[in-house]
Amino acid sequence: MCSSRLNWDKNLIRQSLDKVYECRAQVQPFLTLLLNEYHRKDNSYQYYDLILGDWLDTFLQLAYVAWLEHKLNSPGGSIHSLTIPLPSNPEDFKRLHLNYDAALQNHLAWATSAICDGEKPQKSWFAKESTLISTNLDSNWTITKALCEGICTNKPKLIITAAYWKCTKIEKLYALWKWRSWARFDDMQYPITIATHININWRIHASSNFRSISGFQDLVCALLPLYLPVVFLEGFNLYREKALNLSLHRPKAMFSANALYENLIFKLYAAEWQKEGTKLLYGQHGGGYGINHSHIIEEYETRVSSCFYSWGWERDDRLVKPLAPPLPRISKNKTIKILLILVSYPKYIYRIHYHSMGSQIPLLHNEVCEFLHNLSDHKQMMIRGYPYDYGWGETSKIRNAAPEAMFDIKRPSPFIRFAQSQLVVHSYLCTSYLETLALNIPTVCFYNPIVNSFDAKAQPLINELEHNSILHRSGKDAARFVSSISENPLNWWFKANVQEARSNFVRHYANFSEHWLQEWEEEFKFQIQA
Repeated sequence: MCSSRLNWDKNLIRQSLDKVYECRAQVQPFLTLLLNEYHRKDNSYQYYDLILGDWLDTFLQLAYVAWLEHKLNSPGGSIHSLTIPLPSNPEDFKRLHLNYDAALQNHLAWATSAICDGEKPQKSWFAKESTLISTNLDSNWTITKALCEGICTNKPKLIITAAYWKCTKIEKLYALWKWRSWARFDDMQYPITIATHININWRIHASSNFRSISGFQDLVCALLPLYLPVVFLEGFNLYREKALNLSLHRPKAMFSANALYENLIFKLYAAEWQKEGTKLLYGQHGGGYGINHSHIIEEYETRVSSCFYSWGWERDDRLVKPLAPPLPRISKNKTIKILLILVSYPKYIYRIHYHSMGSQIPLLHNEVCEFLHNLSDHKQMMIRGYPYDYGWGETSKIRNAAPEAMFDIKRPSPFIRFAQSQLVVHSYLCTSYLETLALNIPTVCFYNPIVNSFDAKAQPLINELEHNSILHRSGKDAARFVSSISENPLNWWFKANVQEARSNFVRHYANFSEHWLQEWEEEFKFQIQA
C-alpha cells in the first residue's frame, strides 16, 4: 500500500500531522481509561504516555493514512486473506510496521473500510488466541554488563542506557571508568519471557462500542482495542511484575537517547521511578529535531522527559537544553574525491514526516540520477547506497548513471568515509549532513522543496546555507555547483561567508564537541545534585 493516489507534499504532510496531533490529545485520555479499566489500576495519563506513547504516535499515523485511503475508496484487501498481525510487544510492532509486505498497513486499510462501512469485528480477524512475549537480547550487552558489574557502583545516582555514542569505544570505556563511582551503564536488557492468552472477546466488545464512525477519532477508538500489542493489555501486569522483580536500584536520574523505543523494561522503570522522583533525562539521537516544521518523535521525547538535551536548539514551551553529542576523532586521509550519500524509503507509508513518501520517492531517486548525469566527472567518486532494498530498482539506475564511480561495498562507519572524502554530497536532509557540517568537511546537499518544510526559527539559517551553495533544491543545480568547485573544494569551503553560515547553523543544530565528556559530566552531576 504505497498510497500512490495521494500527493504527499509538505501541505498534505502538515495537514496530516496537525490532524494526528489533534486526535492524539483526545485519544490518549481514552486509552488511559481503557487500560486502567482492564488492568484495574489508576495509572496517570503521563504513566501510559511514557510507556506506549511512541507506539500510539506511530499507530495514529498509520491509521490516518488508512483513513485518507478509505476516503479515496481504496481499500487494502480481503478479509479472507488478511488477519490482524497482532504484535506481542513493541519489538514485534516495529518489525511489522517496517516489514516489506506491509501486512499491518494492508490490514489497517481493510479494517478501516470495513468498520466505516458498519461491519463489526469478528473472531476470524484474529490469527491466534495466545502468544509468547519475550525480550530480545543484544549480544553486545553481555560484554557491557560484565564490565559494569566489575567496575561500576551497584547503587548509582545515574543510569545511562543506550546513549548516542559516536565516539570511539576507548572514549566510551574511559567515561565508564571515570564515572564508575556515581554512574552505571545499563542497557536494561534482561531476559523476560511470558505466555499469555489474547482476550479476543474483550477486544471485539471494546471495539464494537463505536458503532457509528463519524470521523477519524471515532475510527481510532474502534481500532485501538483490536491492534494494541499484547504486552500492553493481556500481558501487562505479569510482564510488569517480572520486570520490577529485577529489583534494580533506583537512581536519582536516568539518561538515554534511544531506549524509549522497543526497550519496555527501561520504560517501565522510568514510569515507575518517576512517581518516586527519579528524573528522565533524554537526548537527541538524529536529524530533523528543531529543524523541521514539526517532528512527532521530538514531540514525544520532549513531552515525557524531565529534561531533553538537544544538539543546540531550544524550545520556549518545554525544558530543552543544548548538550553537545560526542564528536568522533577521525584521521583524515583523503582518498575519495566525492562521497555521495543516498537514502531510500519503503513503498508503503510507515510514518508521516517531512521526507519523500509514496509517489515522491521515485522523484527522489530521479534527482540522484539527475545529479550524476550533470556531474562532469565520476572518477574517484564513491556512492554509499542505502543498506535496505525496498524494491524500487534504483541501484541499477544509479549504476547506469555513473558507471565509473565506486560503490561502497564494505560500508565501514560513515565517519571513516567522511574522513576519507574531500567533499561529501547528501541527497536528503537528515542526520548525515549534520555530522559532516559539524566535522567541518566540505558539504553539499540537495533536497526536495516540495516535501521539506522548516521551523520558523530554522528557516533563516537554512536560507543562509542555501545562499552559500551548501543546500540546493535539485540534483541538477547541486551537480553544476559541485563540478565548478570539485578541483579544490576547500577554496570555496573556507571562504569567510561559507564558514559563517556553517558555524551559525552548527551552533544551533549540530553542536558536536570533542569536549563532550566534561560537558556531560558537569550536566549530569548538576541533575543528580539538584
